[in-house]
Amino acid sequence: MRATGAKPVRPGKSALAALAAILTALGGTEAAAQVAFGGPVPGPLEFAALELRSAEGFSGGLELLAVLSDGSKLAVFSADGLPWTRVVEARFFAPELIVGLELRDAETGAALHGATGADRSGEAPEARAARARLRALPFPIRGPAGGTPPALHRFEGMDAARAARFATARLFLRQPRRQAVIALAAWTFAAALAAGIVAGSGPGGDRARGGRGDGSVPGGDRAENGDRAGREPRAMDSPRRRAIAVALALACLAVTALAAFLAAPEPLAWSLELPGEGEAASFEARLGETAPGGDGRSLAWTTDGSGKLAFLSFHAPGGEGIPITARPGELYRFSSPPRVTLGPDGVYRLSAERFLMAWSFRP
Repeated sequence: MRATGAKPVRPGKSALAALAAILTALGGTEAAAQVAFGGPVPGPLEFAALELRSAEGFSGGLELLAVLSDGSKLAVFSADGLPWTRVVEARFFAPELIVGLELRDAETGAALHGATGADRSGEAPEARAARARLRALPFPIRGPAGGTPPALHRFEGMDAARAARFATARLFLRQPRRQAVIALAAWTFAAALAAGIVAGSGPGGDRARGGRGDGSVPGGDRAENGDRAGREPRAMDSPRRRAIAVALALACLAVTALAAFLAAPEPLAWSLELPGEGEAASFEARLGETAPGGDGRSLAWTTDGSGKLAFLSFHAPGGEGIPITARPGELYRFSSPPRVTLGPDGVYRLSAERFLMAWSFRP
């Protein structure tokens, strides 16, 4: 067993011991639960779709961990709220140092099944070269900024690394939501109206209408009997104005909550397709926008479709995740290890509460 690439990495004794312990401990449990994987352990940096099978069936939550060459384990897939089923398809991005997999019950932490990766020494040279290419590419330092991205941009003599830095700074931008702006405008109008009504119903408002703030008017003693009928409707107006002001204040609070909700960053995925394999080139990239199902949007700059390499970024600070569109067999190298979740709605999402970047290679 080894993780392949530009320089193969052999798993250490700790990794081998951990895998042996997993498989030994699972002897009785696996026989009872009859749990199995429907395919081999994927290679490093591969996006995989792997069936998880159980004769007794799964329900509740599952967690799939990658066993790394240093003996550590990393959660790569989880499913919550599963109805009873005998088969679950796990989709995940294999980390660079993967040498095995372990399936656990998410609620109890009990190990259900484990497997080790096959020897990949006979892998095709093209696959090894693709992994080496991804490992050599750097990640930009900065995260997403606010603004409106251009629909078309021309790159002049840029290689993959320079194009990624430019894309992160000038293309991968987060636009403000129009609904939030409308809600804030409504809040401003309602607040101004409420303030005007409150000011008009207070003592100052009485003075502005010619009163002295104590319910009387100049010359009130002389005209008390004649003006009583005229003053009573105005006296009745004050509670009505206060009620309207309270209603508007409550409306302001509701609009404030709505504006805060709408202003929260939505899940976004950005991608820039590069011509060829990322060598220095001049090319045009055109923006296309899609909604890949579930929540979130995907902003993709594409070229002529001949490229195999792409730079991607993901951000879902609300925790809901971004629907994934990767295909099995594609290679992905992430800035930090990602986790894919399967929710009760059946949508696979990439967790990206922190800003994630990735290089992808399409065979």
